[in-house]
Amino acid sequence: MWKKIAIVLLFIALNVVLFAWLNRNISPRTVDIKIERPQAEAVVKNFSEISGKAKGAWYFEGSFPVKIFDAKGIEIGGGLATARGDWMTEEYVDFSGTVEFAEPETETGVMEFRRDNSSGLPEYDKKAKVPIKFEKPKTMAVRVYFGNKIKNPTVEDCTLAYQLERKVEPTLSIAKAAINELLKGPTPAEIKDGYYSNINSGVTLQSIKIEDGVAYVDFDKKIEEAVGGACRTAAIRSEITNTLKQFYSVKNVVISVEGRVEDALQP
Repeated sequence: MWKKIAIVLLFIALNVVLFAWLNRNISPRTVDIKIERPQAEAVVKNFSEISGKAKGAWYFEGSFPVKIFDAKGIEIGGGLATARGDWMTEEYVDFSGTVEFAEPETETGVMEFRRDNSSGLPEYDKKAKVPIKFEKPKTMAVRVYFGNKIKNPTVEDCTLAYQLERKVEPTLSIAKAAINELLKGPTPAEIKDGYYSNINSGVTLQSIKIEDGVAYVDFDKKIEEAVGGACRTAAIRSEITNTLKQFYSVKNVVISVEGRVEDALQP
């Protein structure tokens, strides 16, 4: 009899260990999220897609945050998991999104899915962590934004800007690289497709820094030469702002010209 009890207890213990191993990346409080992409130990590159299912309580206004940390615990990026249906439910809701991050200094890291806790109360915090590996890219992709006379022929909205992709060398100063690509303007092939830059040729980026979600970007005075009218200045600001806001760490943009902020790029 004792032998049978011992076998039953051993069977239960093995199942507990197996369950813990299968759910080693999800805490006991986060079984209400099922992460499909990325899988544990997957190789993740910049702008990778994420997907899965989460109970409706994880969402606020249809999304919840995703953070990416390197092996040193330093946050290097993230994104938003966005509901693909009605999130006002207690059931599972599919989510998808993309993540963006700076060039990591470590080979491994963690992707952390967080319940959007609008209350701010710690008892409602929930997290699910997935260990990941970082791809070592030969190049990095950035987006630049230009006007387009085919897509916006009458220029009724001067702030409309359309994205194009550029490949740059891997760098920790990815925002600086993107702005420098923007200043190069469209390629000849892109010009044939209607793309044009509102920014003067030969403009120099003097400095750029990102602090507390704000990108401070300074240009030389050439950016203002022969620029007249509210439409042109609004278009220039749009191209710069859209190019910088592609990055997870940038929420707002402050543009200056040789240190001047208040009267910079005014019509």
